Amino acid sequence: MQIQCAQVFRVCGIASFVVFCVLYGSYQYYYNYYGYYGYGDSQSSNDIDSEPGLPDLVPDAYVIQVSAYLDTQPMSKLQCALSENCLARSAWNADLNDKRKLLRFALKTENRGKGEFNPELPRQYWVWHSCHQHYHSMDAFSYYDLLDKGTGGQAAEGHKPSWCLENTGCGYTSRRPVQYNCHWGTQGISSGCWDTYTSDLDCQWIDVTDVKPGFYVMEL
Repeated sequence: MQIQCAQVFRVCGIASFVVFCVLYGSYQYYYNYYGYYGYGDSQSSNDIDSEPGLPDLVPDAYVIQVSAYLDTQPMSKLQCALSENCLARSAWNADLNDKRKLLRFALKTENRGKGEFNPELPRQYWVWHSCHQHYHSMDAFSYYDLLDKGTGGQAAEGHKPSWCLENTGCGYTSRRPVQYNCHWGTQGISSGCWDTYTSDLDCQWIDVTDVKPGFYVMEL
């Protein structure tokens, strides 16, 4: 499994230092016999480069590093995020005036494979979330863990529901990218293109309210 680590990033108020690490294996997909995607934990990015028609999703650690910042929000503004399990467990017992400390960051995920990446489930099976007024095409697009640098134990976690998979940008590609759009048609990421979740979006964070000062590694 390939691991990409950005340079040490200082986060005041939570940890002395946070090292951002991206595990490519978590984003590796392959087709099974039924035409759906499945996780390919045993395959690295290099292992499948020669296999035709497969997507290969690679997150950009540098974008995470340069966009990360601490934000404090009252629970009264986080009710939608709470309903989608985007806060730590202690938030369920918090009052509306209580505040949560959030480590926000942007996430840019590029499809460097030769095939399109699409949600596993057909559109008619997507789940409608009335609070945010959008469909979720996947249970989760990515998971974020804050790990204790010394012990490797989990100090905090977060996830990003897949509510808008589309091409927000494309590099050079030999063919015209599919026009994915999260508001109509279907969702996905074309080969040679990327999808970016900006740091101001709900759930694009790790709730670090209960995290003590120390040394941590962010694993994605």
